[in-house]
Amino acid sequence: MFELALSSVRSNISRFVATLIAIATGVAFLTAGTMLTTSIERSLGGEIDEQYAGVAAAISPRGADDEGGFQRASLPASTLDEILSVEGVRSAVGEYRGFTKILTESSEKEEPGMFGPQGPTVRNWVNNEELNPVQIIEGRAPRGANEITLDRGTVEDEKVTVGEKIEISTTQGPAKVTVVGITAFGTVDALDASGTIMAAEPWVYSLSGDGSQSYIKVLVASEEGVTDAQLRANLSTALADKPLKVMTGTAFRTEEKAQSAEILKVLRPVLTGFALLALGVCGFVIYNTFNVVVTQRTRELALVRAIAASPLQVWSSLAIEGLLIGILGSILGILLGSAITAGIGAILTALDLGLPPASIVLTPYILIRGLLAGTIVTFLAALIPALRASTTAPVDAMRSSAAESAGHATCS
Repeated sequence: MFELALSSVRSNISRFVATLIAIATGVAFLTAGTMLTTSIERSLGGEIDEQYAGVAAAISPRGADDEGGFQRASLPASTLDEILSVEGVRSAVGEYRGFTKILTESSEKEEPGMFGPQGPTVRNWVNNEELNPVQIIEGRAPRGANEITLDRGTVEDEKVTVGEKIEISTTQGPAKVTVVGITAFGTVDALDASGTIMAAEPWVYSLSGDGSQSYIKVLVASEEGVTDAQLRANLSTALADKPLKVMTGTAFRTEEKAQSAEILKVLRPVLTGFALLALGVCGFVIYNTFNVVVTQRTRELALVRAIAASPLQVWSSLAIEGLLIGILGSILGILLGSAITAGIGAILTALDLGLPPASIVLTPYILIRGLLAGTIVTFLAALIPALRASTTAPVDAMRSSAAESAGHATCS
């Protein structure tokens, strides 16, 4: 039956063109969506692993307030001094975070966002190359009050140049500041999705806070020969009387990757839903195509039954045809999906939406998922036509085919 099915597919491939196109289209959308999200996820994770590679431990308040993904700064500066005195700590820096807004004529007319504060995230400039996650790509770091750096994406969006003065909101009201540098987070424009403004301490605490020095997190680099686990144990012992969470560098990077991948929580189900819808439509097209193909081959199938083929053998032959067409269409779909992913990546780069670069990512999961999706949908869509053909008596099939031929002859 397998040889019969293979021969039938080879001789009737032109009849399955619509089926192949349908399978390839559905699998292509599914593959492209998976590749796109996987590529972005890997890019985000890779940047975090590289930019925070020097972090051996991280300390944050246990049960810190978290509103809409924004953690309040609640670690006093005195905690940083204690951490610096712990055995195994080579250096430590506090991480401050707040919000501001670049003031323009259009921004003053905007309504407040429904998801919380709008505008770039404010961070303190870290004078420690090992623990600073961003790099200056133009200009210099901020050194005093009313000096800031902007991320590459915000600079392009606001059309700002190094040395230019702009107006931003602060807790004391609008303030004129000078853009002294442009930053990037590895290959990504900004560390934060909303954009990143960095300012020097202590002025940064007045920019978006009440002026008091406090942090959301402390990042620690270890002395040579001290493992992350040893450092975490030392810090946990030294800070045991405080409500603090101490993580190894690995755990910290894992947590940061989970937070930075929030966009994928929206993007992944949308793309997957669209792909499943496409596969559903493809299943309908495949079902109709197999119906037509089986009807056109009524006499051929009747002849196979007449020479002692059982209904199960006829059904198996048609089912195998569905599997072969499904596999072939799925392979074409994976190739097409790769091309679509490359095209979407080029479009995202051209639009400069602040997303990490998207590229073609072929993993066993993506390949198996695409092959299984296309093959299973095709197989299921071919079952009903195959079952009907296998249960039709040879004499009835011959009679039906002969009547159809006679009808065509009369019409002509």
